[in-house]
Amino acid sequence: MIYLDNAATTPLSRNVKKCIVETIEQYGNPSSLYDFSRNANRIVQESREKVAKAIDCLPEEIYFTSGASESNTWALAQADRCICSPVEHHSILNNPKTHIQSGTILLSNMLVNNETGEIYDVKQIFSKSKNLTHADATQAIGNIQVNVKELGVDMMSFSGHKFHAPKGIGCLYVRHGIVLNPLIYGGKQERGVRGGTENTIGVAAIGVAIEESVANTEKKNKYCMILKRTMLEEFNKSNLDYIVNGKNTISSTVSVSFKGVESEAISLWLNSYGICVSSGSACNSGSAEPSHVLKAIGCPAEYINGTIRFSFSLENTVDEVKFTCEKISEIIGKIKM
Repeated sequence: MIYLDNAATTPLSRNVKKCIVETIEQYGNPSSLYDFSRNANRIVQESREKVAKAIDCLPEEIYFTSGASESNTWALAQADRCICSPVEHHSILNNPKTHIQSGTILLSNMLVNNETGEIYDVKQIFSKSKNLTHADATQAIGNIQVNVKELGVDMMSFSGHKFHAPKGIGCLYVRHGIVLNPLIYGGKQERGVRGGTENTIGVAAIGVAIEESVANTEKKNKYCMILKRTMLEEFNKSNLDYIVNGKNTISSTVSVSFKGVESEAISLWLNSYGICVSSGSACNSGSAEPSHVLKAIGCPAEYINGTIRFSFSLENTVDEVKFTCEKISEIIGKIKM
């Protein structure tokens, strides 16, 4: 199998797997008082410190959640209405608060677009705002350096499964001094604002994963840039009619739109060769409608339906990329016959 859909989700890293095995017997409730549960509580707090260090904040500014969609929803719950760009994730755009026209305002903007990989200057976007600000960093961790102090954001969300932690664990950073309204009621967990017994295994894993990802960011960028350049060079050699979506994109993601073909057909053919890609983002897969992101950035009508997103990791190889490009050239040739 050739896996080129790392923006959708990532495999567990070796160290994360090791962490999960070591933590799996720590089944005590971290909120209980006996010694066995204190071990679980220690694991949770140590991971909170790792996450905080990775994004340069205080441990008490980190709240563990089930993932970025919950974190985004929680952030939006802190204001009456949300103002955002038309290229945000569905967990922002589909929130009712995005459509309310009055009340206290939250400005929300992603750091890296999940479909195109485009990097946004959030610091500049929020620089003159007197409102609450929120950044969705789901595609940013491990791809660019993320420092909440430098960004100047009030809140920030991300999911662990995007950088080799398991699914079902994420974080919400909340700047010290902001009074956080609860999203889930029921207990004293997460300093009394998110009820529910802590996911000790997931929490431990995200701490290990974010340490690794931040440490490997520069290495990943350099390596994935080689893969991206190789892919585009191979497309050019094959004289394929395509465009690249997005400007100033991260090295690990490339969104390509091929003229006059359907992305679903390309994806299914690639799947038959054991190649995993996405027709846009995972959230849009299976939809007959063109991506809202591609429409917002003005992708031409003759290209928009032929969009494939390739996303790389350190585990991919140049040979895998070349093989994929070879098959795409063959597939497009067959489709257009």
